[in-house]
Amino acid sequence: MRVRATAAVALVASLALAACSVVLLYAVHTNLVASAQNAARDHVDKAAHQLGSGTPPADVQAALPDIILDTAPPADASSTASADQGASASVGTPTGPILVQAFPNRAPAHTAVITLTWALVPCTALLVLLVAYLAWYAMGRALRPVENIRAEFADITAHSLQRRVPVPDSDDEVASLAETMNGTLDQRCVDGCHQAGQFFLRLSTVTYFGSGGDLVMSPA
Repeated sequence: MRVRATAAVALVASLALAACSVVLLYAVHTNLVASAQNAARDHVDKAAHQLGSGTPPADVQAALPDIILDTAPPADASSTASADQGASASVGTPTGPILVQAFPNRAPAHTAVITLTWALVPCTALLVLLVAYLAWYAMGRALRPVENIRAEFADITAHSLQRRVPVPDSDDEVASLAETMNGTLDQRCVDGCHQAGQFFLRLSTVTYFGSGGDLVMSPA
């Protein structure tokens, strides 16, 4: 029982920790990707503002190396199209329209998820072992009174039926078990007394052989 209970607790803890780890990894990856997308949109807006104010494209490219500048059809500089793959904006400049593009860098997000996974695996294993040990210890303490009652009951039935199992003061299942054991001992005493009475009743008639060899029965 103790082994099965500990195994069940360890299994539940493993599943719970695994689920929490998956949720944590998903949340970290989602937040990092969202941050990268926001950074790409910010860089596009910043580059579009600088180009619209007359900054040379070479200077904008040097200040923001992650953006891409390319010739585009004329469009309003304030119109920005964002997608999951990146952000873009068409800017009108004195030298002609320029398409500004930027794509989020997802490599840091993937690296962070991998690093966090390698950190979570041993931590999860250690937590499962700790939970299993605590469950084993708690089950041992919970079952110790039951084992004491069992050992006391076995000793009483083997040596002296006059003794009784100590009943704890706690009003719980252990106390009920001790009272049940004592009731069983009382019943055994009653049954033993009844059997002894029947035995002595049968012995109340003494059988012997008379002088003539005949079987004679007489009351004691």
